[in-house]
Amino acid sequence: PFWPKASFESSRHYIKPNIAKDLEASMQALLMNQLYLLLFCSICFGTYNLPLEALEDHGCDVVDDSGGCVSLLQMVSDRPRARFICGHMSRHALVWEELPHGKGYQAHGTDHVRESLPSHDHFPCHSLPRKPMTQLEEARTTAASEPLRLPLVPYPAYLEEAQPGAGKVTFSSTTKVSLGESVPENDLSIKMLRDMMQNIDQASNHTGLFHVRSISLMLTPNSTSSPESYYLHIGKDSVEMTAPASAGLFYAVQTLRQLVGQGSVPQLPQLTIQDTPRFQWRGLHLDVSRHFFTAEHVKSLLETMASFKMNRFHWHLTDDQGWRLPIEGYPRLTEVGAEGFGGRQAYTAREIRDVVAFARARHIEVMPEVDVPGHAAAAIAAYPELGNSDVPGWSAPPKPPLEWGVHDWTLAPNDNTLHFLQKVFDTVQDLFPSPWIHIGGDEAKTIEWSRSKHARTFMLQSRAGPSNVQGYFNAQVSDLVRSKGKSFVSWDETQH
Repeated sequence: PFWPKASFESSRHYIKPNIAKDLEASMQALLMNQLYLLLFCSICFGTYNLPLEALEDHGCDVVDDSGGCVSLLQMVSDRPRARFICGHMSRHALVWEELPHGKGYQAHGTDHVRESLPSHDHFPCHSLPRKPMTQLEEARTTAASEPLRLPLVPYPAYLEEAQPGAGKVTFSSTTKVSLGESVPENDLSIKMLRDMMQNIDQASNHTGLFHVRSISLMLTPNSTSSPESYYLHIGKDSVEMTAPASAGLFYAVQTLRQLVGQGSVPQLPQLTIQDTPRFQWRGLHLDVSRHFFTAEHVKSLLETMASFKMNRFHWHLTDDQGWRLPIEGYPRLTEVGAEGFGGRQAYTAREIRDVVAFARARHIEVMPEVDVPGHAAAAIAAYPELGNSDVPGWSAPPKPPLEWGVHDWTLAPNDNTLHFLQKVFDTVQDLFPSPWIHIGGDEAKTIEWSRSKHARTFMLQSRAGPSNVQGYFNAQVSDLVRSKGKSFVSWDETQH
């Protein structure tokens, strides 16, 4: 259902041809076949600087994203799959035309282009010299002479390929998988490896390729190495993978899977990889409050994360636009508080446990976020008594707001709210084994606290202003989190 697209700006930030070929390799690894490429714009004086042949050879279609402001121009007639237009056409009023006989490109700032734009007054019209561009031919020559990096994301810390002419290897029906003593047969990395082998063409006669006889996996505990590090060697007749812990072995298998790719007959280079993560926290944040994704969709995302060795999943479960987390004793949170364009959308405790277990098997830590005391409109819609109901003319939202933005509703600083938060974080503690809990803590508007008699009384007693009510909540919630042996995480403004 998605358009597999990469967007790349090679105009302001020029890249060498060999790096451009890395982009092609990475797109292949990610199964992407569309490239939105900003090749030229007036800021860089129209430099056309990225070779496209490698991308087109693999069926990549270079397209524009100009929103239909200007009709699409067929810039290169001998490449029917490739179409080019400046992605910033709406402000640059500049097109490029290929000169005859491959002599380069020439800029045109024509009146009909300017007339096609939505507004003439909001962008500068640059007068540029019309000169042929030779960078493309130079890039083609350079790209042909430079080696193509392997399609690995992220790229290993150390990789050494065998000498040219060493030959490539493949698997066959006789390839065996052997496990070290401490490697369990039911480990997910072993299942992934066996599944990969089953999807490979098992014909035993592939001319010109060496046939791997064995794939071995071993755990070699080492207190001085990262548990996520691994060693991978691909030789003429064997593949060896070793790691100090199961996470490293899992990542070694992911690297092998990327090298195998999607072809029925893999052709792997002979190489040695010694890899260790550059960053300990390699995370992805998913906001399911504003845009709900089912548990199965979340698991699909986790599968992709694991393929690229990401290890932290920040699951944003509550916000103004929806409360997706079930809390015992507060059923309306996932009824009224989960209403949206798609009806009532929330997770059950069983679904959350299933997602957490699915992630753990892939060495991904799930960090939940419950955003308080602001961003609480969905909770207040479900339970108006949680809000500042003594504000003159105040009313709770009838359902979670569907509009984007920061809303005025905030939790009231009282015992009822603290009891609610205690129950919420008891549930979070029970569902998520992660050592971190994200409490949000940001963008709490003070208008209701400044108009609430109860909140003003609280401020007088604590000798604080409206903005310090937010600090009070953050301190209370962080104490709750710490009391459960967890570390709290919050958005950056909570440190002030």
